[in-house]
Amino acid sequence: VMFTGSTEVATLLQRNIASRLDAQGRPIPLIAETGGMNAMIVDSSALTEQVVVDVLASAFDSAGQRCSALRVLCLQ
Repeated sequence: VMFTGSTEVATLLQRNIASRLDAQGRPIPLIAETGGMNAMIVDSSALTEQVVVDVLASAFDSAGQRCSALRVLCLQ
């Protein structure tokens, strides 16, 4: 089972498939992407122009709906 969404739903899926086996008697694997708090750290050696491009692309491409979208920006 492959899932992208909330941690709450991933936990429900895990509980529901934990006792089930596939046709060969093996446990059914769960691959869950539940997002995260993705950060970018920018120090004083970074090129300002490149930082602006990368921050905007990471945070706002796909309207910020990607699970890998930038959520935290740390500037030195």
